[in-house]
Amino acid sequence: MTSSSRLVLAFITVLVVSVPSATRADVVFDNFGPGMSFPDVGRILQGESVGNIANVDQAASFITGANEVFVTDVKLGIYVDSPTNSPFDGRGPLDIIIATDAAGLPNAALGTRTLNVNTYLGQVVDASFGGAVHLDPFTKYWIIADAKTTFDGAWEYNPINDFGPVAGRSNNGPWSLQNANDPRLVFQVSGRLGVPEPASMGILATLVGMGCFGARKKRRSLILPK
Repeated sequence: MTSSSRLVLAFITVLVVSVPSATRADVVFDNFGPGMSFPDVGRILQGESVGNIANVDQAASFITGANEVFVTDVKLGIYVDSPTNSPFDGRGPLDIIIATDAAGLPNAALGTRTLNVNTYLGQVVDASFGGAVHLDPFTKYWIIADAKTTFDGAWEYNPINDFGPVAGRSNNGPWSLQNANDPRLVFQVSGRLGVPEPASMGILATLVGMGCFGARKKRRSLILPK
């Protein structure tokens, strides 16, 4: 094996080892406490049928890392009011939305999952996206909790002193940023990480080309007359 061939093989080996598995989900963002814990305090979520304040939705932002992401799951820590704490049942549908950012506020929806929340009090809800939503590297996105009809509760704060932009809206009106001194709402985003950066693939192509050229050059030298 030539030195150039060994170089190509070594680079391919490193590249294969460094590329995450296509089926493994990695945590992209997480501000839960140990054991997916969170405090019993947060921001109100109310569906259209509750009516004692307004239809209220909340959103929290995060920024992706160096890899593109295909989102598999989004988990939120929420609280659902029971009849003993509220004149309303509280259980009901909750839309979990992944959205783009525009001028520091939630913008276009990239994907939506509707959860039918049937449990009272504090809980972790899991919206499965199955890798269907693609996120670019080093980009800001929003997770939106859109309360529907009878849903009455809250999206809770994180317990690890994590701060980041949070927005709210009422009656499907415009989004507005919440108090920057409040902790970020608690959530976790998981997904499959994408392929290596284009620069790495370019290096691989160059090395493969060098190896092939070296091999062809050696074969030609074998048939040259002495």
